[in-house]
Amino acid sequence: MAICGAIERVEAPLETVTNPCLIVEVLSDSTSEYDRGEKFLLYQPIPTLRDYILIEQNKIAVDHYVRNAEGVWVLYSHFALPDTVVTISTPATLLLTDVYASVFS
Repeated sequence: MAICGAIERVEAPLETVTNPCLIVEVLSDSTSEYDRGEKFLLYQPIPTLRDYILIEQNKIAVDHYVRNAEGVWVLYSHFALPDTVVTISTPATLLLTDVYASVFS
C-alpha cells in the first residue's frame, strides 16, 4: 500500500488506513478470486485510491486497475514480458523484471 499525503486512519478496531492511493496484492491460488472480486469491490469506493495492482505469483502476469478522470476503473494487463514497465499514478513505475527477479531467475 502507498499513501499520498498524511496517513488517515480509523482508530478501532484495527487502526485501518483510510486514504491509500495504491494497493498491491500478490495473488495465490486461495486468494485470487477474492482479491479480484469481493475485495476489489470493497476498495473501489475509497476516494483516494487510484491504482489497484494484482501480481500473479506463479507466472509473469500483472493486472493494473487505474481509476480514470471520470472515476471509471480501467484494466491494463501485463504478461509474459519481464521488461514491461507499469506506470503508476503516484507517480512511480514498476518494472516486472524487478517484481519477478527472485522468482523466475
